[in-house]
Amino acid sequence: MHPRRLLSLVVILLVLTAGYFLVSWHQERTARQEREARRLLPVKEEEITAIVLRKKDQEIRLVRQEKTWRLEKPLQAKADQETARSQASLLATLDRERDLGELGDPKAYGLDQPPLVVEVTAHGQTHRLKVGQATPGQLGYYVQRGEENRLFTLSAATKDTLDRPLEAFRDKTLFDFAPEKVTKVRLAAGPGTLELEKTPAGLWRWNGREEVKVRKDRLEAFLRFLTLARVKEFVPVPPPESQLGFAPLPTAEVSVFLPEQPPQSLILGGRREGDYYARQEAKGELFLVESEVGQRLLGLAATLEDRRLWSGEVGEAARLSWGPPDKPWTGVKEKDAWKLTGPDGREVRQPAVRLEAALIKLQELEYDRLLPQAGSGKREFLVEVRDGAGELLFRLTQIGKADKDKLTVRLERGGKQETALLPKSGLEQWQGDLARLVQPPPDKSGTPP
Repeated sequence: MHPRRLLSLVVILLVLTAGYFLVSWHQERTARQEREARRLLPVKEEEITAIVLRKKDQEIRLVRQEKTWRLEKPLQAKADQETARSQASLLATLDRERDLGELGDPKAYGLDQPPLVVEVTAHGQTHRLKVGQATPGQLGYYVQRGEENRLFTLSAATKDTLDRPLEAFRDKTLFDFAPEKVTKVRLAAGPGTLELEKTPAGLWRWNGREEVKVRKDRLEAFLRFLTLARVKEFVPVPPPESQLGFAPLPTAEVSVFLPEQPPQSLILGGRREGDYYARQEAKGELFLVESEVGQRLLGLAATLEDRRLWSGEVGEAARLSWGPPDKPWTGVKEKDAWKLTGPDGREVRQPAVRLEAALIKLQELEYDRLLPQAGSGKREFLVEVRDGAGELLFRLTQIGKADKDKLTVRLERGGKQETALLPKSGLEQWQGDLARLVQPPPDKSGTPP
């Protein structure tokens, strides 16, 4: 192609490209101007520092301090951050539905004494919206911006979202702490009180019952539950104190202690339709929490004692024996599989993950209580877990036949021997899991031989 002709084509391409971008820029600017023209408030979300909702009988004032929203009226408290941010976002993107032109008589639209006035402060300047009565058909509401002599409408859905009640803005979190930072937990239920304190090693000590091993996993799960607990409903007009269930003693009380901070508490009173009356301090503001909060507080003490038969590390297990003491099955870990050998010499290989699942279930078994004396009787069933060097990690020996739904076992763990009463059903289920592991594989037709 001739160079002059090629140059002409390049110039044409550049002109067309420039024209395309110019048209796109113009269309985008026009669309942006149209969007801005529809906006009722000339503010951006990140610029808003205060929001006021004035209603006939109430004023709700929200103020942002750096990145945190607080309520200043009708009470002073931390605001629900998500709701406050949502309100600011709504106001920054609030569009009129229709522009009805000149306002005329404000009284005709309920704007002389509007049921809702919204004020938004940004860069020290306050912008005001008056929301009047509903439009015909209840599909929208009349709106006046500041003192402008123009009439706009908002959709009914937008107005309802804008006109949130005080309770929507209230922070409903009950606790504000990181579970790993907690140093002490105090729990009272009726006349009884227990206190748990974290040791330098990161374990938990039951003060006054130091011989009891505490289930760290359950206590820390409870602390995580507290960080998620919420106020269900505030009670602005409480019934008489005698009906609240806080006296002479509350139903339950929990206090969480952290370094260099005052303790955070929750006090439960009586019940109302399944929920619990609650306060965060004596004579403090009254609210309701869901029944699960009360159930977790009242049931915690019974679950804290570590009654697991074995709480060792599954990864350390390399040898396993189980069954009648004279005819046990044995298992040996070989890389990513276990070789299981029966009393008759039959061998079964299983993936390591299946044996690990069985050992995890063994960790979940708990005894009912320890017995003061060693059990006597014939050994009926044996479980042994050893490490790769052959050192004993855990041994369980069933002593005698099961008595109804309980059986007596001798436990050996950590160089210590104890006798305990064990639920029969738990061990039987675990035995069933092991029996399925050693079932012969099905034949080609899919039927076990």
